[in-house]
Amino acid sequence: VLGADIDFTGVTFHPVRFFNGTFYGMGHSIKNISCDKWQYYNNGTTLTDIASTTHGFGLICRTAGATITDLIVENFSYKEIPQTSRLGTGVARVSHSGGIIGLATGDELVLNCHTSGEITKTASITDWMNVSGIVGGIYTFSATGKSIYIYRCSSEFYLSINGTSRDNGPQAGGILGDAYNCEVNVTTYIYDCVSNVKVTTISPSRYMGCIMGHNNVGAHYIENAIGTLDITSSPAQIAAGCLVAINRSSSVFSIKNCYVEGKVGASDTSKLSINAVCGNAKITSASNINVVKSTSSYAPNSIGAGDSLSNISGEPHELSSSNLLISQAKNDVGTYLPSQIWDTSKIGGTYDPDNTPVRNYLMAFINFRNLKSGGDEEKVGLEDGNPYIMGDKLPDETSSVSAFTTYLTNKTNSNHEFLGWTDDPTGESEPFTELPSGYFGDITLYAVWGLPDSYVNSNIKTSLSADKNIIEYDSVASITLTAKV
Repeated sequence: VLGADIDFTGVTFHPVRFFNGTFYGMGHSIKNISCDKWQYYNNGTTLTDIASTTHGFGLICRTAGATITDLIVENFSYKEIPQTSRLGTGVARVSHSGGIIGLATGDELVLNCHTSGEITKTASITDWMNVSGIVGGIYTFSATGKSIYIYRCSSEFYLSINGTSRDNGPQAGGILGDAYNCEVNVTTYIYDCVSNVKVTTISPSRYMGCIMGHNNVGAHYIENAIGTLDITSSPAQIAAGCLVAINRSSSVFSIKNCYVEGKVGASDTSKLSINAVCGNAKITSASNINVVKSTSSYAPNSIGAGDSLSNISGEPHELSSSNLLISQAKNDVGTYLPSQIWDTSKIGGTYDPDNTPVRNYLMAFINFRNLKSGGDEEKVGLEDGNPYIMGDKLPDETSSVSAFTTYLTNKTNSNHEFLGWTDDPTGESEPFTELPSGYFGDITLYAVWGLPDSYVNSNIKTSLSADKNIIEYDSVASITLTAKV
């Protein structure tokens, strides 16, 4: 359990090499991680290089059956990701790097997690590398029936990696970089996620998407997604959009309620958003797919050409600009995008942790009380169990609840005024007027009372007197000072 925000500014960071438990982030942040030497604490004491067999690099390098919830990873910087040997036979993938998980190996749950940061590598890579703002890749080895669920996550993600050839380049996604298995099928579920991916100095390149970069064998489901992919260079090969992939004919590839745009080139010319620039990316089912219509020479296929959406009647919906795409997404909240999840005001712009429209802030359900003499609790005119999130203003004398303002008026007098709230029934802690971080679930807050400044100034006088003015140097005598209030 993460009990408070942790800021790694100026502090050397060492990742967790392997994790297969449950990590509750509690809505707290791990901030300003910078890592370019990939070592971990072996047995808690000795620093050891992340072994090439780990294949994953991130906050947590590799997971198996892990659950990670309500975690913020803000302003991470992962540099010089090591290249590792291939995982298995055939066309297996190599290094994986993600803002939270580098390599997942199946049955992971990543829920309500939000990141911002970058992955950079100066030396050109000589084999494929899978990278993402949340999970770098999933590879399930020989196990069967494995899956990964990524729900209500977001990333603002920057990537700078060069490949040496068209077949040796990065595969990147805002939420998941790669889902591939040389042995058995894997099922991926990505629901209610948003991402902005910005890429530079990628030449040549592989498969990239604002939500997912590449997938192959298995079943893959994306529902309720918004994202952009902005590639400022002009790579020799690229696939851009909500989900662009090479799928075997036996795999399932289903997308629903997606709003995506891809751009390639320094001139910001819009590139085809859902399109297999090369390969077989047949979509099994699709509904309400919204894309910005391509006018770029980098998009050799028009929307629906080849094996992308040609078999889905009426899809996608082509829009002429980014603004219209965002407007469409906002209009669809409450119809296609559930209003209980999506914050309309935050759709568009950046998707860093403070601006994501899908972040589920942990809520405190507050009972407000006053402690009378003897420790008896009395209600204060406020309804029990009202929900608040971190930073919300708590009720005071300006409250719109008339029963509470009447209560305060009746209680307030010349030497008794309301100062705020505390969860400490002793009243010894400082009162607060906004809900601090770390409060969630059912809690009780108590009213704090104090003396008005006007009463203190007019009724409390101070004086200081001394029993003598002079003592002889080096004598045992002393001066006693007496303060009176």
